[in-house]
Amino acid sequence: MTADVAQSIIGIVKDHHIVDIWQNEMAQNNMRNAIDDYSFDVMRDEKGIDTPLDLLDDIELRIMDKGTIQRHTELGETTVK
Repeated sequence: MTADVAQSIIGIVKDHHIVDIWQNEMAQNNMRNAIDDYSFDVMRDEKGIDTPLDLLDDIELRIMDKGTIQRHTELGETTVK
């Protein structure tokens, strides 16, 4: 089940990833909202996985942080601002 959840979240990220997403707050919010929708509508309501909100927030933050770090790395920067 964990692998299915991870694959689904990866799919959401891929579906919502657009060029220059890390400079586009609306696109980032759309991705966050899609992850939230999946967390509540599918994980909680359909699969019965009741994950604490603070853990869901942490997972979402980590996903978005990875993207920010990736963008800076692609730009050749050594530190994230």
